[in-house]
Amino acid sequence: MLEKINRISEVEKFFSNKDHYHNIHEQSFIDVYNVMIDFINESVRLYEGKKQNEEQKVKDNRPYIAKVVNSVMGHGKSTAARVIAKVAHKNNIPLLFVFNNKRSMDSFRKEVQPFVKNELLLIDSDNFNDDIKNIIKNFKIVGITQQRFRDIAIGFGEFSFFSYWKRNIEWIEPIQRTIIIDEMPIFINAEAFDIGKNDNCLDWYDEMVRATNDEELTKFDCERVRVLINYIISMEMAESFKHESEYTSLPTKKLIRHLKDEQQQELLYHVLNTLQKEKVGYKYQNRYKWFLEMLEKDNVGVVNRDEKKTVLLCSKWIDYRHFGNILILDGTADIVRKIYEHGKYELIELPNYHRYKERLRIMFRVINTSKTKRKNKETHESIASDFIEVRDRVKDLNIIALPTKADIKTYVKNGVITEEQYKKYFTNTNKMEHESMALNLLNTTGQNDLAEYNGLGLLALPLRHPTYYKMYAIAIYGVEKDVSLQHENNNDAKSIQWFTDNDVQEIYRQLMLMDFSQIIHRINIRLLNDNEKSYVLIYTNRKGWKDELAKLYELEGILSFDLFRNIKFRNECKERFQYAKTVLEKEPFERELSLGKIHLNFKKWVNRHWNDEERKAIMIEVAESMNLIIHEYPNGYKKIELLPSLAFGTMANKKEKWDNLSLNK
Repeated sequence: MLEKINRISEVEKFFSNKDHYHNIHEQSFIDVYNVMIDFINESVRLYEGKKQNEEQKVKDNRPYIAKVVNSVMGHGKSTAARVIAKVAHKNNIPLLFVFNNKRSMDSFRKEVQPFVKNELLLIDSDNFNDDIKNIIKNFKIVGITQQRFRDIAIGFGEFSFFSYWKRNIEWIEPIQRTIIIDEMPIFINAEAFDIGKNDNCLDWYDEMVRATNDEELTKFDCERVRVLINYIISMEMAESFKHESEYTSLPTKKLIRHLKDEQQQELLYHVLNTLQKEKVGYKYQNRYKWFLEMLEKDNVGVVNRDEKKTVLLCSKWIDYRHFGNILILDGTADIVRKIYEHGKYELIELPNYHRYKERLRIMFRVINTSKTKRKNKETHESIASDFIEVRDRVKDLNIIALPTKADIKTYVKNGVITEEQYKKYFTNTNKMEHESMALNLLNTTGQNDLAEYNGLGLLALPLRHPTYYKMYAIAIYGVEKDVSLQHENNNDAKSIQWFTDNDVQEIYRQLMLMDFSQIIHRINIRLLNDNEKSYVLIYTNRKGWKDELAKLYELEGILSFDLFRNIKFRNECKERFQYAKTVLEKEPFERELSLGKIHLNFKKWVNRHWNDEERKAIMIEVAESMNLIIHEYPNGYKKIELLPSLAFGTMANKKEKWDNLSLNK
């Protein structure tokens, strides 16, 4: 059995990077390391018990163990996994690691390979073939991606190749692997069928026809069936129009019912059975399987119509637990509790050593960044102007912007993303296991090299297509659940309500907070031993997320700054304070005057806006940028002073302003 540790020094020899060893937060590492040790020991005992019962022909109904440990980002779970791999290797305990992407797998290889030598095999799309299959069992430590793990679980591949380690000694029995998954795995097998360009209901069919010889099927028959498939999908979508509401969610009925002609049915099945399915990718094979299931069974998918858009949604939960004993390492597990509860994973909660109240500062920059509004040049220009102004004005702020994938080039052109940042983070277009690793708003998981930044700008909400949240809801609650969007157009900026059904809304809320948390923990807040503050700007008009984030991180409050409301006011401030500065510069002996002595209208203007905290902050900062200080006395009396030289942020109250998140213009 593996031993737990009391001090990190007990496993120092397993650290390849000594700088990492000295900089890691010791207690957080020990916490997650010991949880993993306990799990592996428990797993080994269960495997051995099942093996003994099998040999003695005793029925063993004990289920495999399924747990998830909530080790928050920055607490050393990836480092612990690498050390565990070396310790397990030394003790002849075989492990299967499942990585969220190839990049994480490559980092693991660099750390572990020098220690375990030729007993590590990491499998990706570049090196997997029939020859590899037969030698997987010879490697003590094996790694695959979540995508491959998911493909095997839904029927594309044999897990038996990955299940056991077989020593090169004939009489020793194979040993079953304990499975460790990095980040939340892909829990749903989901496909959407549409008659438009996206998720086209015929894409799988066209691929299979191209892969099939002309001798097996005539072009005429293939084209006839193509029309029939499009027809029955369209007819099923039309079912939503039997209801008056533009927001509909209905279980599908068997699609074959739309073909009344028996000859057409025979032709359809003949072509479908003849297609060379194995010659196309898993994606198309999976869509074929879903189509067949909808064709022949009721209650397989959902006919969903939201306003003018109708689509067929199919989704099932993927249960990995039959593969063996599984431990998931997910720093957001306590946020997405609904998902893990449905999957029957036991949640192990560890202490969170982040000091959010001390270090994390979040500011909402209020502007509509919906998909429609982001098409407007004015929206991009307003965000760019604000972001660059903050970046240039605030000393010691090292900030990076995260736009949506579609907006990256726009923000490179207007200077929000620097050329250096673009080359380093945003231009990697290599496909790694079905995904691009280039950085964008919804692709930050595992991007730990952003920790050099103490500032982050989310140039829109990390909002995925509504289908993403609907698919999770269907997989968890079934096809009877109403997954339609809220019927009334919700213009209340304080609300985060998007879906009609409260259960679906809660799935959406948890998944959104999961994405927020993954993104925010990419920058220096993840460095537990660091005392430097972390600043996050979020550009959205959905201020309801302020309360959600404040609650999540136990912050006393999150300030907001209305971009459009205050852009005009800021320009007015520049004009007013320039006039005040001119008056003061003409005074031969006075560097400080009452507001009334500047001008009566100036005094009235200042007092009119002074009680608006947002505008007061703008006035103070614009004044400071011109070397002007506004002094307020206990009785409300105010004076304005001109200083010979005053750069922003050098005053005694700089610390207080930062602590109050004074990133306003």
